[in-house]
Amino acid sequence: MRYLIPLLLTVPLLSACVATDPSVVAVLVADGSAAGRAIDQDVFRAQVDEVCDGCTVTVYDAEGDAGRQREQFDEAMDAGVGAVVVEAVDVEAAEEYVVAADGVSFVAVGTLVPGADWFVGTPEPVEGVEFGSDLEAARALVAGTVEEVVHVPVSAISTDAANVVVHAMVRTDYPGAEEFEGVPSWLHEPETLTTANLTSVLVAPGLVSLEDVCADEARRCEKLGLI
Repeated sequence: MRYLIPLLLTVPLLSACVATDPSVVAVLVADGSAAGRAIDQDVFRAQVDEVCDGCTVTVYDAEGDAGRQREQFDEAMDAGVGAVVVEAVDVEAAEEYVVAADGVSFVAVGTLVPGADWFVGTPEPVEGVEFGSDLEAARALVAGTVEEVVHVPVSAISTDAANVVVHAMVRTDYPGAEEFEGVPSWLHEPETLTTANLTSVLVAPGLVSLEDVCADEARRCEKLGLI
């Protein structure tokens, strides 16, 4: 999305938002170490850096505690930010954040928070995610530990969320939104991952490398026709 760079150079960022520091994005992560997380912090940061000169990202990890996430939200609001991205621990609790955000751009990630300004995630909550990373899932498939896994396109969700929030901060529309329960949304469907589609789903987009996947399972990879 490099086309955003000239846009950001021509739109004065400081006039786009009345927050204390409109260049700061607060990201509230539900549990950064859990399987099934909706946002990859590294991917999100990298994309914000790519499209926004001068923007910074502050990450808060609730570690699965809804009360802690509320405290972190309050901390971010007190600090003053240009936008907040929320992967909610508890959706009902997060609905209160939408009201409390009071004019600060609010992007829900993973699961829709009613009333959010924008949403990036899956149409329904995803169950049965067993692995903390695509690499772990791919290795388990190759080893034969499991026959299939649920793949949530976390990298794509994280990239879209970064693009959405930067556009919000400079008051421009990010294309491709569809209405989902009354909220402009960018929806991503989970996919069943097997050894048959591992290369097309994970390797081809650059999410994992066959070298890493097959590091300890060269014979299995050869047998499966992966190398």
